[in-house]
Amino acid sequence: MEQSEDLRHKRLTYNQLEQEIKDLQADVIAVLDQEEQKTFRYETEDGDPVTMTRVQAEKMHIHVKGLKKALGAKVWGTVTTKVLDEDKLMAKIQDEEISATVVAKHTEYIPNRPFVRFNVRAKNKASGKDQVQVRRGSG
Repeated sequence: MEQSEDLRHKRLTYNQLEQEIKDLQADVIAVLDQEEQKTFRYETEDGDPVTMTRVQAEKMHIHVKGLKKALGAKVWGTVTTKVLDEDKLMAKIQDEEISATVVAKHTEYIPNRPFVRFNVRAKNKASGKDQVQVRRGSG
């Protein structure tokens, strides 16, 4: 049980630090925005240079349904490609229309970087104890 309590304590500490970081970033961004600056530079008492830069990435999201309708089927076909449908492949393997051995020869399992997933469940009404589930995730 000591390890379980230690993990709970670590998760609580992690959550608190994560929130502090978010709050500090929001404070820095607010000051940079107020000063109409993107970057703030200074040196620590030891002379180490510190730079804080407001970064805001954006990614493009295309509304596929609307674009497909606007372009029409002929043009749509020129800007799309066919991709493997793994569900259909698995169905064909189960129906023995495709050999699992052939697919296995062309399949590789690549592990993702490990991480820890924390799930906190509601209290169990029967026992009144917290149920905390800790998993080592695969990505």
